[in-house]
Amino acid sequence: MKFFSMAYTMNQSVRPSLKHVLLTGLIILLLGWVLPVSAAPPEHRKNNSTEEGLPLVLSKVNVTIEKKSLEHIFTMSGKFGISPETLIIGTDGKEVSIKKMLVPCDAEVSYSVENGGRVAHRINIKRVADGASWQWTSEKPE
Repeated sequence: MKFFSMAYTMNQSVRPSLKHVLLTGLIILLLGWVLPVSAAPPEHRKNNSTEEGLPLVLSKVNVTIEKKSLEHIFTMSGKFGISPETLIIGTDGKEVSIKKMLVPCDAEVSYSVENGGRVAHRINIKRVADGASWQWTSEKPE
């Protein structure tokens, strides 16, 4: 028969809970670091806000895109600026690059007015015309 002091018995009963407390604290610390990073919005402006943090007012219009360049899409109602952040969605619902976008096509364009010009933020392609191509359009008259 072994007799243990009260201090030894308390030390044995505290050890497992101390390990659990330290492990739980480590998990909470890691989650506190990982969750805000993964939940943060992208650094570009797809979150509908301007660089100053003001809400971005988007308008939608249905247009026929007749021509395209790296910086603009051209319609009967004028041109829309595009940027690398402009999201282009094809008829199949998947993202398409400006290089792979076929023109002419019917699309819904979500845009804002910035510095007096219209800037497209999202282009939803609804229908691609027969004979559409990937050709680029020169913005300079020939």
